[in-house]
Amino acid sequence: MLSKYTLPAALLFAATSSLLFAQSAAITNVDTIVQRHLTALGGLDKMRSIQTTKATGKMTMGGQQGQPMEATITFWNKRPSLQRLEIAMQGQKITQGFDGKTGWLMNPAMGSAPQIAPEEEAKSAVANIDPDGSPLADYKTKGNKVQLLGKEDVNGNVAYKLQVTLRSGSTSLLYLDEKTFLPVKTSAMRPQAGQAPALAVETYSSDFRAINGVMMPFVTETRVGGRTMVRTVMDKIEANIPADDALFAVPAPLPSPRPMPVPRPPATKQ
Repeated sequence: MLSKYTLPAALLFAATSSLLFAQSAAITNVDTIVQRHLTALGGLDKMRSIQTTKATGKMTMGGQQGQPMEATITFWNKRPSLQRLEIAMQGQKITQGFDGKTGWLMNPAMGSAPQIAPEEEAKSAVANIDPDGSPLADYKTKGNKVQLLGKEDVNGNVAYKLQVTLRSGSTSLLYLDEKTFLPVKTSAMRPQAGQAPALAVETYSSDFRAINGVMMPFVTETRVGGRTMVRTVMDKIEANIPADDALFAVPAPLPSPRPMPVPRPPATKQ
């Protein structure tokens, strides 16, 4: 005799089949995956409520002959597309920025004047920087296209593999963890200077924490050809702190060092 807590086999089979069908439909529906992704990040409203971020931490780079180099970094971001990165290493500071129109680099080893990025790079930056922090946010309105390519293993976990094509035509692969729907990997071809072929660059994100209700990665790792080139570990991320537009503007040339006075030999008595 069946108790009231026991499901008949036929009913159990029907319920299980229905559940499996619903899950199957969910994983093949791009908009469902995108919505779960945005919900996992904290929701579009909270994402758009963040106007500025400031992240500070450490960056480790693969140095010569396999000897890693460590630097402290400060990264500023302001909607819609303003960015500034400061790298302090071995007593020097390198600063790179983008004011929404012009990209620039200030490196004392390259002279006192800022180096201006080529116009094509600036146009590419404008097209590829997403003000919401995710190319999937409101992607149809932005003119982006998203295609589900299946699933892949990412560091031992299953992830949805999405191909994202921006309105500019730039294409990348975005991997969302199957359980958390957080972005765990991106892959894109990056052009190189001159006639060098483009490189496949992979970026892995982990240690997500809530900042003003939005999940942000504290650890990122960039790999080329399977080799780790850069690893960043953030100590602190702040949101909605004051950041004047002047912080991102092309800086004035550094002042030239004052020449040291040349000592004169003592006058001789006649």
